[in-house]
Amino acid sequence: MSSVKVKTIPTADGEGVEREIKMADKLKALELLGRRLGLFTDNVNLSGEGAIQIVDNIPKDSQPD
Repeated sequence: MSSVKVKTIPTADGEGVEREIKMADKLKALELLGRRLGLFTDNVNLSGEGAIQIVDNIPKDSQPD
């Protein structure tokens, strides 16, 4: 719940109570939770060094003609 408002209204039978409840935005709450848990990363830094080795280990007799 985001907020609750309570009003007292005089009526012929006495006083009446009116309650107004405002619910929180579900999508905004999910977005904030996802950001808190690090599910959405805007800045992705990739760095590293590595060598690529291509291995050709297919036997010559198994290749098609």
